[in-house]
Amino acid sequence: MNDQFFREVVEVFNDVHVVSRQYRKLIKEYAPRTHDWPAHEVIDLGLRLWETGKWNLRWVGSDFIAKHPTAHNTLKWKDLKKFGEMMDHWGTVDIFNSLAGPAWRRGQISDEQVLA
Repeated sequence: MNDQFFREVVEVFNDVHVVSRQYRKLIKEYAPRTHDWPAHEVIDLGLRLWETGKWNLRWVGSDFIAKHPTAHNTLKWKDLKKFGEMMDHWGTVDIFNSLAGPAWRRGQISDEQVLA
């Protein structure tokens, strides 16, 4: 993963509210910049953005994964556990669900894992 891109994303999205026209515009601009990255690098970027602890940056990380051509289809339970361990309030539960819900529907994680 490109550290310079990570720093740029943090700087650009730091104070942008996720329910805004500005956020949608920036996601449309920035998410495609990761489309040629390997899926695991986009998932790593998402994890790093979650690790910042900032609610809006966690959405950015999840949106990058969801909009990547293959990252969302390659999420594994071990990846989702890392995201899940960072849930610290109701808002992060919603963000986590944006990754785990589709992965469960696609059969990438089992009912047993979801219920654990």
